[in-house]
Formats: sequence, C-alpha cells, structure tokens
Amino acid sequence: MMDFLLQLLLIGGVAVLVSTVTLGLTAWLVIRKVRRSGVIRRTKETGLMNVRALSSDSSVRRLAKLRLELHRSMQATDRSLSAARSAGHPVGDLPAVAADLHRAHLSLQDNIRIAEQESDRQLRATHAARFARQADTLTDLSSQLRQSLLQLGDDVGTSATLDAGTHLRLELEGLRAWSNSYGSKPGNPTTAA
Repeated sequence: MMDFLLQLLLIGGVAVLVSTVTLGLTAWLVIRKVRRSGVIRRTKETGLMNVRALSSDSSVRRLAKLRLELHRSMQATDRSLSAARSAGHPVGDLPAVAADLHRAHLSLQDNIRIAEQESDRQLRATHAARFARQADTLTDLSSQLRQSLLQLGDDVGTSATLDAGTHLRLELEGLRAWSNSYGSKPGNPTTAA
C-alpha cells in the first residue's frame, strides 16, 4: 500500500512539475511576443506623441505635432497605395516614390525625436521652425502622391464606366433589333403559344 502511495505521489509530482514548467514557458513566450509586438510599440509611440502634443512647453508641443502630422501623412499614403494595389489600379513607379517618401518621413521623425530631448528651449524652438518647413514639404509631396493614386483610380473607373456604357448600348441596340425582327407580330411562329 505504501508503495502505491509513493508511486501516486511521484506521478502527481511529475505531472505538477510538467504543468508548471509548461505554464511558465507559455507565459514567458506570450510576454516576450507582446513586448516585441510592433502594434503595441506603434500604439505606445503614437500615445506618447499625443501626450507631448498637449505639453505646456510650446516647442515640445510643436515638435510633437510635427511628428504626428508626419506619422498620419505616412499612414495615409500607405493606405492609399495599398488600396490602389488591391483594386488592381496601375501604379507604375509610385511605390518606389512612396518608399523614398517613407524613408524621408522616418528620418525627419528621428531628427524631431532627438530635438524633443534637447534641454535648451530656444534651440528646440529653432529646430521646430526648421523641421516644420521640412515636414510641410514632405506632407505636400505625400498628398500629391495620394492625389496621383486617386486620379489613376478615377481614370480606371471612368474608363470602366465608359466601357460598360458602350457595352450596354450595344446590347440594347441588339435587343431592339431582335424585338423588331422577332417581336410579337401576328403569324410569328416564335411568339405563338
């Protein structure tokens, strides 16, 4: 009997040990995955930019608003490019242009991030004015790219609409011709029941 209890205790202990190790390993992997998650990192970064945009220091507020503006512009361009690609619109070399703009946005955002950490308020204000001009240029270029993508989509849509209209007119003319030739005329064997 004692032998049976020892075996039962040993099996139970091993099962608890394996369960604990499995649970710990799973928790470690989940926490590691969450910490490395790009979505969480981007959400945290956007939240920090939003908080800094409410700062009492005008130079920090201005720099944070520039970073937010660049971030939103970059996201809008990425969404427009993805939408154009998924709709099958011709995009030509615009993805390469978008990639260049993306790199320029990231570079300017990194410079702004460094300027936000500057301790001298006057120097931060000087950086903010300089970076504002660069940000305006980049956001204008991004909006031009989005406008080009939208125009390409409109051109494709207009062309498809014209093609559909032409096809519909041909079909209607054919149906009218058929109706005139084979319509319900007295003595027509195709309309007799």
